[in-house]
Amino acid sequence: MSEETTIKEPWSQSTFCFAAAQVTMDSAFNHELRWASSMQRNHKLHPTAAKMLEAYEPKDVLALVLAWPYVSEKDPMRLAYTPSQAYGVADRQVITSIGKFIGMHWPHVPDHKRRDAQLLYTPDEIRFVHTTPEMIWAIENGPSSCMKGSNGSIPFDSDERANHQAWLEDKAKPEPDWTLHPYWCYAPEFGWHMAVRTKAGRVDGRAVCLTYKGDKKCFVRTYARSEQDGGYSHADHTLESHLDELGYTKLSSWPQGQKLRTITRYCRYLAPYIDSCCDDGRRVDIGIDDTLIMAEDGPFQCDNTNGTLCEVEAEVEDDTTQCDCCESRIDVDDAYTVGRDEYDHVCEYCRSENYTLVVRRHRPISGPYRPHEYYIPNDEAAEVRGQGYCIDTSEVPENVVQLGDGTGAWAELDDVVMINDCYYMTDDRVVRLKEEHPTTGDCYGLKEDSYKDKDGDWWASEEHYLTVNPPDEEEKEDVQDDNAIDMFARTPIAELCLQI
Repeated sequence: MSEETTIKEPWSQSTFCFAAAQVTMDSAFNHELRWASSMQRNHKLHPTAAKMLEAYEPKDVLALVLAWPYVSEKDPMRLAYTPSQAYGVADRQVITSIGKFIGMHWPHVPDHKRRDAQLLYTPDEIRFVHTTPEMIWAIENGPSSCMKGSNGSIPFDSDERANHQAWLEDKAKPEPDWTLHPYWCYAPEFGWHMAVRTKAGRVDGRAVCLTYKGDKKCFVRTYARSEQDGGYSHADHTLESHLDELGYTKLSSWPQGQKLRTITRYCRYLAPYIDSCCDDGRRVDIGIDDTLIMAEDGPFQCDNTNGTLCEVEAEVEDDTTQCDCCESRIDVDDAYTVGRDEYDHVCEYCRSENYTLVVRRHRPISGPYRPHEYYIPNDEAAEVRGQGYCIDTSEVPENVVQLGDGTGAWAELDDVVMINDCYYMTDDRVVRLKEEHPTTGDCYGLKEDSYKDKDGDWWASEEHYLTVNPPDEEEKEDVQDDNAIDMFARTPIAELCLQI
């Protein structure tokens, strides 16, 4: 008998899905299981584990659900999982190799099959680059940014991009003029470098980093590639976790006194758009050696998307306001209104990091003006499944309801069905009943609570099915049991009756 034939048949990965859903439901009533529901909600199942589930049953389905493996944020080459209930309650995970974990949960699957599943997963690679050409390569081929030559606003135009690509493919060709790119200012000799996250050769995340005062290491912002090509680049949490693990500190602005190199272009200094939570963090002065020096009271500012330095106008202080989030001073024209009534003002950094855009689907007919779209704190917003927008959980639109699957998720009424006074998405877990539920009148039911007859139809329960389809009772024939009579005839009592 071959090794493959030892695997139980048939196997369907829906069994794992049902077990995961059951754990989520149980967590709503069992506080000690809430961590398991949180792991499913916050982490996507590791691709290798998902691939194995397509063809092979794990040794213990429930144990795999509770372990919930996912790609380690600290080391994408490895896998993170929760080994026990105690670890889950304490919000602690263990990091191990992908092969070791797969071997623990699929020991009955041949080695070469497990190896094939691992090879299909291409993990992220995180590394540092320390040269100007590599840093420019990372930004030109990475997430969306105003400092990319493809935007057409910086001196490093489409021709230079073409030269850059040709040079990357063949170093014998003329080297591009790096001084045309604003990132040329991040000089490696001043401690500047870049963290890059790639997947299958594509740059999916990046962050400008700095080593200063000997051994101090920091960064200000990370960029992650948007799912929509050219879309806004949000923070790269995987990259941030990796940098944190390596001892990098996330700052709101670059250290004062830090140097950047520069060059004069079009009678103006070349300079990148500097990441900072406030305008003061983009202020610089010019040193005697024509370097730029970070100085919060400097006369120049690095906030031009065309890659040049601009002079701070004297009256700038008269047109500033305070960010209601980080309390820094910002230009009133750069402030963003947030909150349900748009009374608060925050800087761009705080808005992108701490707030979520929500949609009010219905405007009031009368009363004070209320915005149709507005920003609220991240923990007060929730995404509407399958619709691509978020809502304010304190002012839920009439056409949006909360699901009863224990996840706390939200969905539109058109995408859900009612089951026992709770809403569910119409997925594999929900079935349409042959007849309405006799008690609730529901037309749908949960697969695990319903009964499937021999024709493939679903019923509220087996009792409901039998009530509608009672079994045929066969007529009982009053046939005398000859064998019983013979047995009685051979007993001593029968013989005594014959003698009488």
